[in-house]
Amino acid sequence: MGTEAETSGLEAFNAIKDEEGLDSDTAAVRTIGILTQLLNSRMIEIWLGDPKSRDPIYRPNDPVGATIITKQRILTMDEPDGRMLVYITTDAGENLLKNS
Repeated sequence: MGTEAETSGLEAFNAIKDEEGLDSDTAAVRTIGILTQLLNSRMIEIWLGDPKSRDPIYRPNDPVGATIITKQRILTMDEPDGRMLVYITTDAGENLLKNS
């Protein structure tokens, strides 16, 4: 799973699937679990963004927190609404990585 700059949910899914040798359904569940745990631990920040620039695109009634992390969002670059799930490692996450 990438920790450099902004990383997409799809990139995280592919890394987990390949590294752990999982089928797509199992990898999706595992990816959602890992991203949710990292978010809840304030190790990453997530948002829905432009698939090319990864800049945030906020819309009224957007889901918040871990509810953004869905199977559909991690399996595609722009479904269901033209935005992708993007995450970035927080300062706390970076410090933990450096000190481990």
